[in-house]
Amino acid sequence: MLAPCEADVVDGTEVQFSWEPVDEAERYILQVAESARFDTIVLEEDVDTHTSVRVADFFPTDEQTFFWRVLSVSGERVSETQRVESFVAADAEAAEAYGGLPEQKEDMGPAFELVRAAKDDVPARMVAPDARFEREKEVGVAEEGIATGQIAGIAISIIVVISVAVVVLFAWTNVTQQEVRDRAVSAQEPVAAETNAEGQRQISEYEAVDPESGTYRIPIDRAIDLVVEEYNAQEAGDSSEENGQ
Repeated sequence: MLAPCEADVVDGTEVQFSWEPVDEAERYILQVAESARFDTIVLEEDVDTHTSVRVADFFPTDEQTFFWRVLSVSGERVSETQRVESFVAADAEAAEAYGGLPEQKEDMGPAFELVRAAKDDVPARMVAPDARFEREKEVGVAEEGIATGQIAGIAISIIVVISVAVVVLFAWTNVTQQEVRDRAVSAQEPVAAETNAEGQRQISEYEAVDPESGTYRIPIDRAIDLVVEEYNAQEAGDSSEENGQ
């Protein structure tokens, strides 16, 4: 692209668009929009094979910024240029005072004068959204027609669904853990009761029968062991006495 570019201040009553030719391009489509996303196109025109177009008495002169690009058409294929340029539509006095950057004028050189000499007037027209969609559909670059609000609504719905799923999963996990703990406690209760009963039984085997006389109850196994130990001790004592004599 050659001009206008980099937010050049131009006379809105006469704007000259020029760009470099594209190999194998059969024709070009000029698009001008109010935003760099080209969601609000104000001018769209098939300019055939021309690479220089003058648009007269179309743009305002209130220093509004516009963005423009060129679509190259080759058979059924439509290619968008990778570059999007901008300009500020002002009155003639402001455009003359701005004058453009000196290096821009040097780079353009005689080629810029040559394309200006073409003076190809374009019937400027506003492009309604429906008409623009149909036109883009014909050349194969129609938008999907998904509004930003719809995309935002879908995104919010997805976030809500994910949030609900996380809450449900968290609640289910807590319930499951509580059930596991309850089952573990329930399983331990019979074992604890049995252990407690066994302890009580063993304690009862060692209870006092007559504390005053020193009589106590002990388990039969322990009583047998005590009798055997006492008998062995007595036998050992008798043997020692016999050896001493």
